Amino acid sequence: MSSTTARAGRLDCYLRLTRLNKPIGIFLVVWPMLWALWLAADGVPDMWVLFVFVAGAVLMRSAGCVMNDFADRKIDGYVTRTRERPLATGEVSAREALGVFAVLCLLAFGLVLTLDPATIALSVVAVGLAVLYPFTKRATHWPQMFLGAAFGWAVPMAFTAESGGVSIGGWVLFVATLIWALIYDTFYAMVDRDDDLKIGVKSTAVLWGSRDRAIIGGFQALFYGLLVGVGLIFSLGLAYYLGLFAAVAMSLYHQWLTRERDRASCFKAFMQHSSLCTSSSSKRNNSTCSIGCLANARCIACSVGMCGSLSSRLTSRLPRGSPAPFMRTTVISGMLVGRVARGWLPIARSVPLSHRISLVCLSAIWALRPPTCALWSVECAASEPHPRRWP
Repeated sequence: MSSTTARAGRLDCYLRLTRLNKPIGIFLVVWPMLWALWLAADGVPDMWVLFVFVAGAVLMRSAGCVMNDFADRKIDGYVTRTRERPLATGEVSAREALGVFAVLCLLAFGLVLTLDPATIALSVVAVGLAVLYPFTKRATHWPQMFLGAAFGWAVPMAFTAESGGVSIGGWVLFVATLIWALIYDTFYAMVDRDDDLKIGVKSTAVLWGSRDRAIIGGFQALFYGLLVGVGLIFSLGLAYYLGLFAAVAMSLYHQWLTRERDRASCFKAFMQHSSLCTSSSSKRNNSTCSIGCLANARCIACSVGMCGSLSSRLTSRLPRGSPAPFMRTTVISGMLVGRVARGWLPIARSVPLSHRISLVCLSAIWALRPPTCALWSVECAASEPHPRRWP
């Protein structure tokens, strides 16, 4: 019994070391990566590529957390939020942490080896950024920029793996992801600012001081401006801009939420960034394909793109003359109620049931749209010789 308890305690240490018990960081890496994959593929990406990137994101985010704790092992004990981390308490040794980091990187690299040489070369840069970021807190007040580069590097990798290269739109999305990380990690740094000032750790929150919210507001405007640029470059539909509108509302709420700059409110603003969403639409094989991330828990701005991607692949195989809208609704409702509502999709497990039901309802509306309506997609009717576009 004692050996079983010891093994369970050891497993708990490693879970806390890799932050697998706190998946928000995984979401912050995965969302931009999914945007990039769907945009690069102009529809639904290759399923193996999708698996490699999602699994790789989980592994490399965990590896980054281990390296971060290794770099901060001598100062985490002086910070209220981090004093219970395994390396700070001595539950895990520095040598063990480096071993875990190496194993995680090797597993991720093994997955990447199944892709093309260009993506493999880019993965080396990703490892370098994961190692570099934790040490930048001692050299510059802009470590959040390095975190953004580390998290956002999945974007050019996704474009390279799916389309063979990174387009202008891909680089714009990468910069937008970098700015987004600067925003949410500054909220995160505001939680630790008092402790960081005492021990000499640098951050944008320390650098900006009382001007923090105003400067964050400027970067938020830049972030949404870049996302509008992405929408224009890839000719995305109205649903995309509705998603951006909901995200802007959430950012305004964060400005209000952090007006007193207390730890709890700043941390809450950071946590809610895992719910930011956008959607993309494209035309492939005369069917509408979309991908959407689930929206903010406050705004309930559910994106219907994911349902479009599921239904388009199935309804494209229906015989001619089939009642496609009715069949599409049946397919969507069955798959979402039977799988998403039960938590079959990993990204749905952290979403309240009411939001999943909202997603089902919005998907049904999308499926029953008039065939000539340009409201919900980039292409309004596949049969039109010159389809209308939005915008």
